Amino acid sequence: MAFSKVLLIFLLVSLALGPEEYGTGATTKGLGLERPTQTPSSNPVKTFKMQPTSYPKSGTNSTNSSSGQNLQWNKGGEHCPEWSVPVSRNVNHSLEHVAPLSATQSAASGLDSVGMTGKFRHEFALLKTDYPPDYGFFGASARINVWNPLTREKEFSSASITLLAGTEYISAGWIGTDRQCYNYSPDCPGFVHVNHQVGLGVKIQPLSITDGQQYGIDVMIFKDTKTHDWWFRFQGKDVGYWPSSLFTSLSSWATSVQYGGEITDEKFQGFHTTTRMGSGYFAGWGYGKAAYISNIAYVNGDNDIKTPQHYRPVITDSGCYSLDISDRGNLGLHIFFGGPGNSADTCPH
Repeated sequence: MAFSKVLLIFLLVSLALGPEEYGTGATTKGLGLERPTQTPSSNPVKTFKMQPTSYPKSGTNSTNSSSGQNLQWNKGGEHCPEWSVPVSRNVNHSLEHVAPLSATQSAASGLDSVGMTGKFRHEFALLKTDYPPDYGFFGASARINVWNPLTREKEFSSASITLLAGTEYISAGWIGTDRQCYNYSPDCPGFVHVNHQVGLGVKIQPLSITDGQQYGIDVMIFKDTKTHDWWFRFQGKDVGYWPSSLFTSLSSWATSVQYGGEITDEKFQGFHTTTRMGSGYFAGWGYGKAAYISNIAYVNGDNDIKTPQHYRPVITDSGCYSLDISDRGNLGLHIFFGGPGNSADTCPH
């Protein structure tokens, strides 16, 4: 067991497309983003957008960037020149087989309620809203409390928001693993990274402390009403987007949103993993000990940011990882989630 390397920010997309179909209009090379070059008229220029054409109402002011979160690479205020973006060089391709799996994807694929990819079992503690208002969900946002959970080798622990439709989904959040880096962010299929101040796949600082200062990251995914691209915002900054051409089921809207934690379990020697979810404390310990996701919201068909009214918990094994949902206090609609994994008392299997 080792403390994980918490990364900012993992982005994930589930698609059924070949590489030649992505057509992002931008490619990464070294530490920069290549500018499109002029081509003959028979080969049209591929372009990319630097910002969305529309925002959810109150969207530009809906996140609070005063939480003190910094990317490790730019603590001193460094950023890449305009027309370039920061790209993490340490990418460990050996971990692609344990990419996060959504609870809905589990069910849609005919898997059990826990979900499996290869030899890894996926477990969840999350809030799921699946009563589409106004024809569907056009975005989601939340503040995600950041911790440094203990993880077993090859396993991960994450916290994220996920929008789903059919077998397609897009996610954003933080992820922790014993390895230095996951192959999510710079190589996330089709994602167009346009912000030269925000790096993806690098460490978050500072982190929350038990019974001490709590830190969080503000994340939002929303649909541009004109271009229909899905945009990602971090701490109130536009980071990049998934082009609408990538999707089929998600081309119009999402039918469900999930907010919560996930871990993978290799079932080493037949026992449940000791990889922790969130802070490693059960949800019942509350603020200062348990991890939380607060200010849970979605974007409706009128491009308004709303608080979900219809939702339910999804907990794969409450003896290992738990979830509490509340709308009391100053955290808006929020969840506490997490747990220690294997323990003789509640999670011995």
